[in-house]
This record gives sequence, C-alpha cells and structure tokens, in this order.
Amino acid sequence: MESNDTGLVDTGEVDSGDTEDTQDTQDTQDTQDTQDTQDTQDTQDTRVIAKEGTWDVRNVQLIEDACNLNAWEDVTSFVPAQFEVSSSDESGFNLDSQTRCAVDDEYQISCDAQTIVQNAIIGCDFIITNRFMGELEAFNDIGVDFNIQIESDGLSCWLVEQGIVGTFPCSIVLYANAQPN
Repeated sequence: MESNDTGLVDTGEVDSGDTEDTQDTQDTQDTQDTQDTQDTQDTQDTRVIAKEGTWDVRNVQLIEDACNLNAWEDVTSFVPAQFEVSSSDESGFNLDSQTRCAVDDEYQISCDAQTIVQNAIIGCDFIITNRFMGELEAFNDIGVDFNIQIESDGLSCWLVEQGIVGTFPCSIVLYANAQPN
C-alpha cells in the first residue's frame, strides 16, 4: 500500500468533492473599477470660438460683379482692411457695437448688415450694404464672403448707370481670408 505525504492511502481515484478553494469568487465579482465610466462620459468636442482682437482681411477676390462696377473702380475697396472681434462666445461675436455675427452648429457665420455711403461722382452717392458671411474655420481663421448690395442716390447716378451692365441695385460678392494680427 502506497502513501503520500499526508499519511493517507492513495487509492488512484480523483477526489472531486472538495471545491472549497474554487468556489471563492469574491475577487472576480468585484467590478467596481471597470464599471466607473465617469472619466469617459464627456466625449463632446469643444466649440471653436473666434479669437478676440483686430483681424486682417487678406487675399480679397472678386467672385461676382453683376453690374461690372469693377470697370469703374476697385470694388475690393468696399471691404475693410481690418475688423475688430469682441464679445466672442459659442454663439457668435461682435464686429462692432452694432453688428452681431451668429455662428451656427456647423460654424457658418451670418452677420447683421452694415451700411456705408460712398461718393461715386459729384451728385451720385453709392449706398453700400455689406453682409459679412462665411465660415469660422478655426479660432484664428475665417473664410469670409462679403455680400454687397449697392444702390445709387443722386441726380448724376444715371451717368454711372451708362457705364455699367444693368441698373441699380447691384450685387457684388467678394471672398477673403481673415486672421488675427
């Protein structure tokens, strides 16, 4: 008869009745560390907000000139060389104290209209209404469409109309890039 170190007789049979060591699952049932997802819940991207300060308008390009005014004067001069961004937040920014620009969920910009009066010739003024539109491409980059509507005012404006294609009001679209300086 054989014996093992325990002093019991080896019968060659497997003892499957003792499962005390394999039934303790306390360590594997504790999933507190894997169920805590508080750090991964915030997956929303941070909104881009336009940088406040003075922005330079660069690379102005003529896209549309319905009345051929560019033959008379450089229509790119109808847009400012710079503009000021203030009160910038997720919903938009101000160009000045009276002009608010809204920025939608796709970063498309639409601003309130701005109107200036420019003397074309003696006795004829252009009333230039500019709508600043475009896309906020980054906090420091805007692709700008200047949608300009020009009306005429004065007795001599018929002279200007002789040299243009069409009549007033005229539409002009200019494209530019803008970056803070």
